[in-house]
Amino acid sequence: MTAASARCYATLGHLAYASLTSWLRSDPLQANFSLLDLTSLTEIERLVPEVLIAHPHRLCCKK
Repeated sequence: MTAASARCYATLGHLAYASLTSWLRSDPLQANFSLLDLTSLTEIERLVPEVLIAHPHRLCCKK
């Protein structure tokens, strides 16, 4: 079983996606990104742009 963890700390601003982006950057989740369809990977790239670097073959297929 694979698990992801993240931490949140009190701040003055809102960090609504901080935990989510932390999870998306974790090795166990990133290992499965190659199995995702283009639409799902594109949505992840909005939060974690470096995903595109790890999956450049997906760039050629974007419309």
